[in-house]
Amino acid sequence: MKRINNKGFAISTFLYSLIVMIFLIVLASLSMLGTSRNNTKNLTDDLKKDLIDRYDGKKPVCRRVTTNDEDHMIIDKCSGKEGSCYGAFCYCCRHDPSKYGGYTENASITYGRIATPGTLTPGDAFICDVDGNGNYNEDTFCGKKNGRDHCPRETLEMFYYLGPLDSNPEYAVLIFFANVKGGKMVTSTNESGFDYSSTTDALTGPTTAVNQLPTISQWKNVRLYKENRTITDKDGNKPFDYAYTGRAARLPTYKELARACPQIATYRPGGTTDLGTAKGNCEYLMLYTPYDSGRDDTKTKGYWTETVASETDNTTKNKHIIVDGMARNMYPLVNNRIEKEGKRDVTRRIGVRPVIEVPLHLIDYQ
Repeated sequence: MKRINNKGFAISTFLYSLIVMIFLIVLASLSMLGTSRNNTKNLTDDLKKDLIDRYDGKKPVCRRVTTNDEDHMIIDKCSGKEGSCYGAFCYCCRHDPSKYGGYTENASITYGRIATPGTLTPGDAFICDVDGNGNYNEDTFCGKKNGRDHCPRETLEMFYYLGPLDSNPEYAVLIFFANVKGGKMVTSTNESGFDYSSTTDALTGPTTAVNQLPTISQWKNVRLYKENRTITDKDGNKPFDYAYTGRAARLPTYKELARACPQIATYRPGGTTDLGTAKGNCEYLMLYTPYDSGRDDTKTKGYWTETVASETDNTTKNKHIIVDGMARNMYPLVNNRIEKEGKRDVTRRIGVRPVIEVPLHLIDYQ
């Protein structure tokens, strides 16, 4: 048998060492893959747990209103007298066509629509379990009861689809059917509105209006996609950061409303306001405003968006875009300033109307 020389021994040792190193590298790689897989699984489990904790994991957050709900949502079809509007499907008679953008006398106006299964369209009506009590207000009867109009409005969880969230199209943006005070629904006749912020000299975000939005303990079944948002003017310029800390909802943006209803986004540069129209398209944005009541003496004129006015609209102070129910339009305003109506000093009466952001897989619209 031939003895191996020193050179052959060195080569053999190198080869053995190389094989051992390759084996150790493969073993380490497999270990890393296993760890990565476990980390991914843990992250997925944490995300699932977060969703279960947040949304209860039992039902979708929102379900579309169906034909089965219609009788419960109609308060008064047009029968020669002006009706009252409370829910998604209310038919209201109007006696002054000049105030409603072309409706004839005694015409019926329908607020909201039944969503087409499988699709989402601005104005689709949804009932959302925002307070996390496990139901969609099935027990909240809204209609004729014992021959009388009945609707416990303060417990309604009615929302309308506006469109996809710009920063994440897997989320839907839905707007509440009324304004809120301290996170609770109010009508247009019993509240005078709130300032947008405590200053008009700096871009601070809705530092005053935010106090009226529902908190995460009030609407514990929904969360904003991100509490920290970038607010801009209506043209997408002048960005600055603002945090809706501890809030389950936020103010709508000019872009979201204009995209859902171009008919109410008609003001000209410089702040000149044309009358818009909601006829047949976006009455759902006008509930609990003078458009809904037909009277300009209601205390709340409309509601704030979070959007700053453009440079051409900000000649002196920082202004923010509002929705005006009587003008059926959106235009810039400097907070709630005092002005004259006849002999009375009144405020501009701008309210707070929340929007929520809900993952599409937690919305039943099939």
